[in-house]
Amino acid sequence: MTGCLADVWNATARIASSEDDWYIEAWIKNINDDDFLIGRYTSAQVQGLFKNNTYLDPQTYGLTFGYNW
Repeated sequence: MTGCLADVWNATARIASSEDDWYIEAWIKNINDDDFLIGRYTSAQVQGLFKNNTYLDPQTYGLTFGYNW
């Protein structure tokens, strides 16, 4: 697990028509697929001191198609 003060790399590439009426984007988030702790919660003692950690989403990627009219 990597600490909270590290870099997260994302990228987007976009191709559009000359009239900009349609476009295609390829994107990727969390390129290095790092496990960053982004939040931590500990409940009250009466609730059993339950601990909950929240991590950054894993590497995701995709395509986006759009049309402007």
